[in-house]
Amino acid sequence: MSPVQARPQAPQTVEPYTPQGEELAIGFVSDVMYPFHVGGAEKRIYEIGRRLSENHEVHLFTMGWGQDGADEMLDGMHMHKVGPVRSVYADGDGRRSTRSSLLFAKDCLRAIPTNEFDVLDFTQAPYLHFLAHRLFKPWDFTPTIFTVHDTWWPHWDDYLSNPIQRQLARWVEKTSYQLADEILAVSQTTAYGIRQTGVDPDKIHVAPNGVDFEQLANSTPDEDGYDIVYTGRLNGYKNVDLLVQAVKCLEAWGHDVCAGIVGQGPEREHLEELVHDQHLEDRVELLGYLPDIEDVYGLMKASNVLVQPSNVEGFGIVALEALSTGTPVLTLDSATNATTELVLDDELGDTFGPPATNLAAKLERWIYRDEDPRKKTVRQQFGRVLDWNRVAERVDRLYHDVAERGAP
Repeated sequence: MSPVQARPQAPQTVEPYTPQGEELAIGFVSDVMYPFHVGGAEKRIYEIGRRLSENHEVHLFTMGWGQDGADEMLDGMHMHKVGPVRSVYADGDGRRSTRSSLLFAKDCLRAIPTNEFDVLDFTQAPYLHFLAHRLFKPWDFTPTIFTVHDTWWPHWDDYLSNPIQRQLARWVEKTSYQLADEILAVSQTTAYGIRQTGVDPDKIHVAPNGVDFEQLANSTPDEDGYDIVYTGRLNGYKNVDLLVQAVKCLEAWGHDVCAGIVGQGPEREHLEELVHDQHLEDRVELLGYLPDIEDVYGLMKASNVLVQPSNVEGFGIVALEALSTGTPVLTLDSATNATTELVLDDELGDTFGPPATNLAAKLERWIYRDEDPRKKTVRQQFGRVLDWNRVAERVDRLYHDVAERGAP
């Protein structure tokens, strides 16, 4: 184990969020909501929404998260609980539950007021809530924005086994793009994928995800970091097994390395078996879900490199968080992995392709590099540019433009 020793430094700050226009009534629609459910999409709504609420009337339409089923205020936002909390994933396989998606769509049709908002922003997943709104409420002339985190039309064959379900899923996804007044993609990679479906490119806008730069840059490093750290959901397409295999390669090459894997998901049992079969119990630690985000940031900051081996990433908030702590990122070179956009500069990290030996070779270079400490500062400042305050301002401007134009 070789944690990076951080030097004391003055607290880093960013400029506060600045409202971009007159007050608007804004509605966000998502079945999951941070901090009750943790993921990139819900984190984006929370961080942007609470900043916009300083100048706008912000409403959240979601499931019944929180203490009880009553509506409540969440950091300045009106949270409307349109129905009971249901599991968004099908049992055991990590796939979205069709039943839960249909029921949430029904709840939204009943609960979202008609023509009372300047803008309605629907999060992409689970698609059906947005599709139902456009098909069954044609008298609602509120401009709609469809926020897309990643495109799935190239991947439905891998995600669904039933050929009829695959075709239906493609139709739902592409029809949602067509029916949206405006589409907000979280990366250029995602925007490119949407354009490939034949959508009018003029209605596609890009506003990236962000980070709380001050919290990350000023976080306290964990006392025991790792050579390699991964954090995220343990799904098949995340390819975390590739990381385990790379650790085995490094061991065979004579390197004494260790890796920490943060997260839960349907692949947990498979990864435990792989670690056992490869006799890596002393080198790979499955840490599970860490409820305190400061603990996650501390691990990132104290580790030598973060690995993001996913095939599909609409943006890669975890990678940006790691960069903001000064930790470099290695990510899979895939046309549908937008994390590659974050490591175009070789001071920020690098990409790798399968098999595991390629990842192991890149890890060997980055773990044992003799690095100029100033490069750590360069990575941190990259995160400053994408602080949530700046992202919220960009989204604020888009909402005003959309509200002024109105629905087509």
